[in-house]
Amino acid sequence: MADVVKDSVYGESVVYKSPDKLRVPWDIVKTWFDKSVDNTKNHVKHLLEKPNIRGVETIILVGGFVESTYVQERFREALGDKRIIIPSEPGLAVLKGAVKFGHNPAVVASRMMDYTYGVRGDLAFDPKKHKEENKMVKNGGNVLAKDCFVKFCSINQEVLFGQEFKRKSRGKSDIKKSSRLLIYRSRDSSPVTVSDSACEKIGRLTISYSEEDIENDDFKIETSFSFGDTELLVKRMMLKSGKEPGTSTVSGLKRKRSTPTWRKTGSMPAGGSFGASK
Repeated sequence: MADVVKDSVYGESVVYKSPDKLRVPWDIVKTWFDKSVDNTKNHVKHLLEKPNIRGVETIILVGGFVESTYVQERFREALGDKRIIIPSEPGLAVLKGAVKFGHNPAVVASRMMDYTYGVRGDLAFDPKKHKEENKMVKNGGNVLAKDCFVKFCSINQEVLFGQEFKRKSRGKSDIKKSSRLLIYRSRDSSPVTVSDSACEKIGRLTISYSEEDIENDDFKIETSFSFGDTELLVKRMMLKSGKEPGTSTVSGLKRKRSTPTWRKTGSMPAGGSFGASK
């Protein structure tokens, strides 16, 4: 080992101490942290530039990485105008938070969306936004755009624990007692169609209807997205009967930062619908 250290690029600065120790100068030790610290620092600064986070005055540093006094100093230098809080056991704080969240998910007051979430559906055709290849004319002369990304919530939007996003639509009796609702996400804030490169299909909700549900040619359905725990819960409800013919969960949602307001999604454009795809 002594020969390996001596022949390395650090041979003149690192000293091998038998039988199992190395003496490494502090200037070299710092380089082990610098890249990760710089990337994390830049990411935090980028987040603090976002309109809904600019008012943050206090930052809590947790995780084993923060147990290094050098890391703590670098963050205090970079975020000097913020109040920095470091728990006495920053590594253990992460474990304690996970345990508390497991017992009571409501301890995470809100989350910032990593993606824009929505479903595939038809909306009123807009020549400024939709391609001709997506244009179609329904019975009655309504001009629609097919395969649209019908948005429920946007990336970087703050969502309270358990908050629901709801949209109403009209179903048609020709769906033959069953249909599929395709669930998508995107890194774009306003994707147009589900075929956009940033869109990804993450789930499917298969819905079965009773004779009572589709006895009319036109029946109303409410679709809701609910964010809580670590899953996205998607439900469809028949407004006439109150029955829920379909429910689906999508795993893998990330817990994020905290605090106040959530804005309800706007209503669907006139003449549009997002009934389940055949």
